[in-house]
Amino acid sequence: MDKFYEKIPCSTSNLGAGYDVLGLSLKLFLEIEAKIGSRGVSNLSSKLENSFLNIESKVHKILSITKPIGLNWSINSDIPIGKGLGSSASLIVGILKIVSSVHSIKLSDQELITLASSIEGHPDNVSPTILGGLTISFTDPDGNFKAVKTTIKDFPQVVVFVPDFSLKTEKARQVVPNEVKISDAIKNISQTNIILESLYSKRYDIMQYAIYDRLHENYRAHLIPGYVDVKEKIMNDGAYFASLSGAGPSIFSFVPANFDPEGPIFKWKEFGINAKYYFLDVHLG
Repeated sequence: MDKFYEKIPCSTSNLGAGYDVLGLSLKLFLEIEAKIGSRGVSNLSSKLENSFLNIESKVHKILSITKPIGLNWSINSDIPIGKGLGSSASLIVGILKIVSSVHSIKLSDQELITLASSIEGHPDNVSPTILGGLTISFTDPDGNFKAVKTTIKDFPQVVVFVPDFSLKTEKARQVVPNEVKISDAIKNISQTNIILESLYSKRYDIMQYAIYDRLHENYRAHLIPGYVDVKEKIMNDGAYFASLSGAGPSIFSFVPANFDPEGPIFKWKEFGINAKYYFLDVHLG
C-alpha cells in the first residue's frame, strides 16, 4: 500500500465542570491522506502549517522513527481552528495514525490515546477523537493518559456557537489557577455527575444545575467578550445546557429539537462579535 487515509472527527471537551476529563466526539471532520514518495504538504492552511510540521516531528520522535519514510500529505478540514473544537487533537491523531501505519507500527486505541495526549498535553479532546462518543479521561498509576468510552448512545441536539476570533489554548490554560478551593472541587464533582446522570437517564431537565463550573470558566470568561451574556441568552432561550467548548472561545450547548439559535448570535453582536452556529450530531465512532 502506498496511500493512507484517515477521517478524523472534531471534539468538544470539559462539558463545563468535567475539566480535562470529559470529551465528546462531534461530526465535523478533518480528512488527511498521505502517499509514499517525495515529501510535501498540500491543501494546508497557513494557520496549520507550523502546527503540522511540529506535530509530524513529535510523532516521529515519540514512535522512535529515526529514518522517516517520505510522505506527500494532503489535508482537508472543516474543523474551525483555534475555536475550542479540538482541531489540534484531530491533526495529531490523524498524523499519528498514518505515520504508525506507514511504518507498520501497530497501536491499540489506548496506546494511541497515551501517545497523542503526551503530544497534546491533555487527553480530553484526544480521547473522544479516537474512541468516539462521550469519554472519561484519566491517568493510570504510572501517569499515562488513558480513557474509557461511556455506553451512552443517545444525546440531545448539539449546537456550537463559534465567534469570529480565535483563542490559543496555551493562553486560556495560563489563566487557570494550579490550586483550587476544596469547596470548588466538590461543586465541580457534583456537577460532573449531574451531567453524566442526565445523559444516562435522559433527564435533560437536570442539566441546568451543571452549568456553574468553578475551575476554569470564570477565569477564562474575560478572554471572551460577551461570554457570560451569550451563555445566559442560550439558557434563557431554552437550552438544556451551555458551557465553553474546550478552552473557548466557542460555546457548546445541548438543546431541544425546536431550539432557535439566532438570539445568541444577535446577543454576541451587541459586543461587536460576529458569530455563526453549527448544528452537530455526536460521532459515536
